[in-house]
This record gives sequence, structure tokens and C-alpha cells, in this order.
Amino acid sequence: MSMFIDKMIEAGGAMFPLALCSIISIAVIIERFMHLRIKYVIDETMVKEASQSVKKGDLEQARKLGQASPTLFGTILDKGIETHQIENSELEQALVECAGRAMPKLERFLNVLALIGSIAPLLGLFGTVYGMVLSFDEIARASVDKELMARGISVALITTGTGLLIAIPAIIANNFFRARVDKYYAVVEEAILKVMRAYHVGQLNDNRKQGEPHGQD
Repeated sequence: MSMFIDKMIEAGGAMFPLALCSIISIAVIIERFMHLRIKYVIDETMVKEASQSVKKGDLEQARKLGQASPTLFGTILDKGIETHQIENSELEQALVECAGRAMPKLERFLNVLALIGSIAPLLGLFGTVYGMVLSFDEIARASVDKELMARGISVALITTGTGLLIAIPAIIANNFFRARVDKYYAVVEEAILKVMRAYHVGQLNDNRKQGEPHGQD
């Protein structure tokens, strides 16, 4: 390991952008791993309680449950019902629109991982070209300094390897987190359907009650 670090230091300026990419990539992976969890997205107990309130026609109580929840779906429920009440729009449409604005927050910083996965090998390739130029410059001289030539080849190899070493985990992490985000999208869509089923059942029950004949005196 110490030899590898020494080689990285020996590569000099070609390693600075790669080191920056590595730091950013590690920071993003840790941040997304800590915050991209189901407990921050949805609370099934809250969804059940909110659905029961909606079924009874108590949208205000369902909205309060959403406000009290720290989850993303809590925000969607709160803002969706608020939009429905203020704009007199369809509840389903309001919830879907609020979800469309809130859900992209789950993808925060994932584009950074994708970018690092793309540019790290290119930065490594740049270091490779730089190292090979040093080596061929030395070969072109009348007296070849084997040490300088070997150093140039070393720079070429270490930057290529480092670029791949940074890019591969970034690409894997990006795909892993995007798969998790897709799963959460499906979970939120299912929760909206649960709320809407309860809403329609509540309306159907109200219509039946209104349609029942009054008892005779």
C-alpha cells in the first residue's frame, strides 16, 4: 500500500484531479447511503392512518398526519391535500403533481457519481499520455536516462489504474442508488393508490348514504 501511495505522489500533478474526484465520490456515496433509506421516504403506519382518515372524509386529519411525518411521502400528502383544497383540483392529480416535484430529491448528487464514473478514466488516460510523452522524450535524447524513462512509464500506468479504481466504484454506486430510487418511486406510487382507493371508497359510501330513503314516520 505504501508503495502505491509513493507511486501516486510520484505521478505529481496528473493525480490532483483524480484525488479530487476520489474525495467527492466517497463523500457522495456516504451521504447517499446515509439518507437514501426507506425510513426517510415513507412510513407505512402513517399511510394506513391517513387512508383511514381519507376514507372517513377527514382530509384535514390526513393532512395533519402528513405534516407530522418527517418522510417524503408525508410532504407529498400534506402539499397534495393543500393543493386539492386551495385549487379545487382532483386529489389524485394534486398528489401526483406533488410527488413529481418531491421525488427528484432522491436523485440528488447521483449525477455527480455518473460524471465521475465517466471522467475519471479520461483523466487517467490524460496522465497516461503525459507519462508516455515523458518517456519518448527521454528515448529521443542521445543519452537515455533509464530512470527518467521508467518514471514516465510509471506515471502512465499509475494514473490509468487510479482512474479505473475511482470510476468503477462510482459507477457501481450510481447504479445501486438509482435502482433503490426506482424502488422508492414504486413504493410512493403504491401509497398514492392506497390513499386514492380509500378516498373513492369514502365517496361511494357517502353517495350510498345520501341515496338511502328516509324512514317513514
